[in-house]
Parts: sequence; C-alpha cells; structure tokens
Amino acid sequence: MRIGIISDTHNNFPLSIEQAFKETDLILHAGDIGSQEILDRLKSITNVQAVCGNTDIYTLSENLPSQITLKVEGMILLMLHNIGSINNFLWRIKKGNFQPLPQIIIYGHTHSPIFQKINNIYFLNPGSAGKPKTGQRATVMILTIKKGQIARHQFIELP
Repeated sequence: MRIGIISDTHNNFPLSIEQAFKETDLILHAGDIGSQEILDRLKSITNVQAVCGNTDIYTLSENLPSQITLKVEGMILLMLHNIGSINNFLWRIKKGNFQPLPQIIIYGHTHSPIFQKINNIYFLNPGSAGKPKTGQRATVMILTIKKGQIARHQFIELP
C-alpha cells in the first residue's frame, strides 16, 4: 500500500501535490490543513484521513479528530498534529497512554521532515507542504507498507 503523507498546508495547495500523490492508495493529513477545500482536493485524488492541527481550531476542529489510529497492512499507525518532543512522547507511550501500541507515529507541526526509528517505533513527519519555515523546501512523503513492514519511504520536495 502506498500512502501519501502531508501536513501543514496552511490553506496552500501547490499543484505538484496532485502529481506526487497520484498513485497512492490513501492520503494522511497530519493537521494545520487550513480549509475544507484542501481536504476536498486531496479527496479527489484518493481516500483521505485527517486530524486537526492547532491552526484548524476555527475551521475544521468540529469535524476532525485530534488523533486517529489506523491499521494499515498489518501495521498500527497513530496520527496527531503535535507530539512535542519525541523523547517525551516515548515516555507517554511507555506509560500506556496509547492502546493499541502504535508502530508508526505520524505527526506535523514542526515543518521539519523526519523519518526515525526509536525503540521499534517509526516517527514520521512529512514536513510542511504549504508554508515551510525560512530556508526549508515544501515537502510531502510517500510511505510504502508491505506485509506488515515499511518497504520504502520517500520525501518529495515540491516545486
């Protein structure tokens, strides 16, 4: 399964997103979306799951959860917008705050692309697709999962 992962669009939708996600089976948006129009454009590509971010409080928060747990190709994914620091989030996981135990955590907020495995948990942040911070490029991620394993990940820089 090919999953397009996106975050922090902030109501911007570069046309290159459609090209990047054209062959995906699912798109996951990790918050700070901006408007329903962004979700509708993503839904025109394929199925979409999304969580609200801290800037979505007046637009989408009534319709979107703050976090979701999905089982995809045998892997448990947890998606939320802001995890704080990875170390603090690992502590929350150790305390049993998340059941079932996620194997992949997808988040946004920092605008910095991350693919990191710590204590057998993958932490994925696609970066910002809409308003990257100074000096950074807009990015999204493609994640391929096969038979309960991450087969491939790729960051795509958006022009």
